[in-house]
Amino acid sequence: MKARTSLLVLFIAVIIALPIVSAHVPNFPEGNDTLDTALHIDDPAKSIVVYSNLHHNDEAQYYSFHIEQGGRIYLGMLIPINSEEGYIPSFVLMGPGLGEEGELPSFIERPEDAGYIVIEGMLPEQGEYEGFSPSTFYELAEININAPAGGEYYVAVYSEEGEGNYALVVGYIESFTIIEFIRVPLDLIVVYQWEGQSLLEVLSPFIITVVMGLILMMYGMRKRGLEVPIYGLVGAIAGLFFVGSSAIMLYQMIYALNQVPANSQIIITLLFTLVPLIMGIAIIRIGLMGSRKPSRGIRATMFIIGILALFVWAGYFVGPALAIIAAVLPVSIASRIIRI
Repeated sequence: MKARTSLLVLFIAVIIALPIVSAHVPNFPEGNDTLDTALHIDDPAKSIVVYSNLHHNDEAQYYSFHIEQGGRIYLGMLIPINSEEGYIPSFVLMGPGLGEEGELPSFIERPEDAGYIVIEGMLPEQGEYEGFSPSTFYELAEININAPAGGEYYVAVYSEEGEGNYALVVGYIESFTIIEFIRVPLDLIVVYQWEGQSLLEVLSPFIITVVMGLILMMYGMRKRGLEVPIYGLVGAIAGLFFVGSSAIMLYQMIYALNQVPANSQIIITLLFTLVPLIMGIAIIRIGLMGSRKPSRGIRATMFIIGILALFVWAGYFVGPALAIIAAVLPVSIASRIIRI
C-alpha cells in the first residue's frame, strides 16, 4: 500500500513538472561559417537554442529559415556568465522586405537583394538563472517582429571584439518530442561544457555519489550479513544512478546561484532534484529489503519507476534500464542470492 501511494505521489509530481518546464530544445551545429553552408532551421516557430562559438573577430556563423509573410520571427542571443571580458557578440537578420538598419560589418555575407537589421549585443548588469537546466547566462539581444515578406531569411552571428561561446535562441513555441525530452540530460552535459565547465567537473557529483553509494551498500550488506537477490542488487544500483543524477542537478544549482541571484525558477530545479532522489531511495529500499523472490507488485513498482525515471531525467538512461531489467528478470535468475 505504501509503495502504491509513493508511486502515485511520484506520478503526480511528474505530471506537474511537464507543463511547468519552460525551456528550449538544444542544438549543437558545426560547419556553418558561410552563407552557402548556413544551418537550416526547419521550424522557426519552435523554440530551440543553438550552442556554438566564435573563434576570431572577422568570423560569422550563418543560419537560415523559411517563413511566410506575417509570420512571427523571434531571435535572441545569450553568452555564458564567465565569457572573456569584452566579448559581446551581435547578430544580423537578413531577408526579403527588410530595410537597411544598422552598420553591417564588411565580412558579413549578404544574400542578393536582401535587406537587413543589425541587432547589437549589450551586456546587462547581471545574468539570469534558468531552473530547467539549471544554468546561468547573459541575455545580450533579441528581436521579435513579423516577417514583412515571405521567403528565405538568414541570421549571421558575429563578434567584432573577442572570442567565445554563444547561444542563438530561435522561436517562441516551447515544445518537445518524447525523444527530445528524455535526452535532455545528455544535452545538458554539453551545455555545462559550453558554460566553461570541464567534463570531469560536470560528472564528478554523479561519479562520487554512485561510487560512494556502492561502497556503503557493499559494506552494509557484509556487516549485516544481508543476502540480496540479483534483482534487488540490480534495482539498488539503478537507485544509485537516480541519486547520482540528483547530485548533478544540486551541484549545478549551487554553481549557478554563486553567480546570479535566485528567482522563482529554483522551484523547477528543486523538483527535478527531489523527484529522482525519492525514486532512488525508494528503489534502493525495495532492492535491499525486498523478498527473495520478486512479487508482481515489486516487479510492477520497479518497472513503473524505470519508465517514470526517463521523464524526470533520472539515472542517465542506465538507471532506468537497470530498473526495468530488475523488473523483468526471470525468477530463476532474479532470485539468486548475492553474498558479499
